[in-house]
Amino acid sequence: MAEPTTKTEFKAWCKRKLGYPVIDINVDDDQVDDRVDEAIQYWNTFMQNGQQRVYLKHQLTTEDVNRSSTNTVETATARGTGVSEVSTTTLNGAVLQNATSVTLTDATNFPATGSITIAADATPNAAETVAYTLKTGNVLTTAALANNHATGAAVTLNVTAEWKIGQDYIPMPDGILSVLRILPFTDRGNLN
Repeated sequence: MAEPTTKTEFKAWCKRKLGYPVIDINVDDDQVDDRVDEAIQYWNTFMQNGQQRVYLKHQLTTEDVNRSSTNTVETATARGTGVSEVSTTTLNGAVLQNATSVTLTDATNFPATGSITIAADATPNAAETVAYTLKTGNVLTTAALANNHATGAAVTLNVTAEWKIGQDYIPMPDGILSVLRILPFTDRGNLN
């Protein structure tokens, strides 16, 4: 039989290598397709670039344990530009420096407490970010403002989330491309 060039010919070639038609092989075509796909995936993973599957040993050190017990902290801040992202509205009236309340056009999407950024406006008033501690209707009770702000200045809710990222990793040699499984080593002989 010549070398197979299609998947159908390859499946027939595999069955013939297993003894078909002398041995009756009762396998559904879907099962054969699955096994062929798995074999091709295995070849692509391990054989295509001259890779080989090996077992490596690594003894955990105190440094590994200490590194895994600490986290790095990353803070993500989102500032939206529309209702689809983060709540954005405008000032309903001018606000003076040292004021402790801000009236918004629409504060329905703002939570009870949080932080807002009031954008710079045309009367060269600088942008500023301020925390608010209470929301009553469309009025936010804030810390004292550092700048004046004109009517219609954009107000954006600041959403911040803090993420902790675990550092539980083991440094690998450059030649290792992937790890499929980690096997525990113990002195007990009854692990299966």
